[in-house]
Amino acid sequence: MPSRGLVFTCLSNSSPDGPALNTEMARWALGTFAGVDDRDPEPGLRDPASLAEYEGTYETVAAVCTITAEGDRLMARSSIKPEMLKELGVEDPGEDEPIPLGLIGTEGDRYVVTSGPAKGMLGYFQRDTRGTIEAVHLGGRLAERVRASVPATGEAR
Repeated sequence: MPSRGLVFTCLSNSSPDGPALNTEMARWALGTFAGVDDRDPEPGLRDPASLAEYEGTYETVAAVCTITAEGDRLMARSSIKPEMLKELGVEDPGEDEPIPLGLIGTEGDRYVVTSGPAKGMLGYFQRDTRGTIEAVHLGGRLAERVRASVPATGEAR
């Protein structure tokens, strides 16, 4: 905040609490040194049917993320690709908890993680020139949409 002479840096992405530490430290600095009360944005209520357009499978070079609509929220379930696990020498990392995404406001493609270790993390869905969702920015990575529908249970991705 140049206008207030404030510079703050906290670097940690260590799981599971690194992102939460970054958020809490930044909020502490803003409150203590700039008098700013920074809070998570509130997710807006969305018609559950409108959430279907966000569903799908998204991928980075290292991970696969499946996003489903559940009630008035989206749920993101991520897993590391088998070839990446092999490269890292990891046999079975186990399953991560689903990440609940609440879309901010009543329209638009920005979201906030509503609970869990990444609570307060912000992200967005990216659209192409036709207005179709083509990617999601999640956890500091842009994952491209590779499938618009969600695979049925037991179906290969």
